[in-house]
Amino acid sequence: MNCSGKAKTYLDFEAAINGEFLHTGGRAASQRLLSMLDFRRDMRVLEIGCGSGATLSELSGRSQFDLFALDFSPSMLRNARKRVRPAERTILILADASQSLPFVPDTFDLIYAESVAGILPFSKVLPEWSRVLKKGGQLALNDGLWKPETTRSIVNKFTHLARQEFGHTMAPEFTETAADWKRLLADNGFGKIDIVSAAYPKDVLRRTKQAARARRFRIFSQPHLWSRYFRYRKAMKQFADLGQHLDYWLFVARKLG
Repeated sequence: MNCSGKAKTYLDFEAAINGEFLHTGGRAASQRLLSMLDFRRDMRVLEIGCGSGATLSELSGRSQFDLFALDFSPSMLRNARKRVRPAERTILILADASQSLPFVPDTFDLIYAESVAGILPFSKVLPEWSRVLKKGGQLALNDGLWKPETTRSIVNKFTHLARQEFGHTMAPEFTETAADWKRLLADNGFGKIDIVSAAYPKDVLRRTKQAARARRFRIFSQPHLWSRYFRYRKAMKQFADLGQHLDYWLFVARKLG
C-alpha cells in the first residue's frame, strides 16, 4: 500500500491519517479483551493485524514479555513504530496474515487479533495461527459475526458493497455465527473457549472529543485526502443497518496439549 499519494483503499486512507482502534468496539473492546488474558513474565505475544499500533500501545511498556506485531501494510507499520519506545521488547513484522506466518511452530504463548479473522477466511487461517501457538497458549479474537437469522442474500449484499466502496469486507463473507466459530475452534484443537458479548452502547463507541478533533485535523491538513474522505462518509450511509445483522464477540480459547 502507498499512502504517500492518493489513498487507494479505506485502509490506505486510515494509514494516511494514522487512524486508531478501527476494530469492533474500539478502545473499550481492546481493553476488555486484554483484561480477559493471562500475562506472565517472559511470554511471547503476537498481535495479528496491528494496524497503526493503537492496541499495541496498550501493551507496550510491559517489559516482562516479548511483543511481536504483524501487519501487511508498510504504512500502518510505520505508524505503529512511532508508538513503540526504542527500549521496549517489541518487534514489528511486515507479513500477510492470510498466508504462512514467518515463525517456527510453537513460538507464541498468546496470539490476538481484532477484526482480522472476520475479514479473512478464518477456517483457512486458523490452522496456521494454531501452528505457531504453543500448547496451552491462548488465542484471543474480537470480531463481528452474523446473527443466526441473517440470510445469505444480506451477507452477499454487504460483502459486495464493502469490497466496492472500501476494498475489503467488513464482516465474514459467509454466514458465520459465534456458534460456528466455537465449533471451528474446537475442531482445531482448542478448548476452554470463553465467548463474551461485545455489544457496547453507542456512547461508549464514540471517540472522545480530543480524539475526534485530532482525527479531523489529520484529515483536513492533507488536502489530497479530502475527496476520499467525503466519498467514504457518503458510502457509510449504505451500511446504516449493517449493525442489526451482526453480533459482536470477544473470544478467548486455549490450545489443548
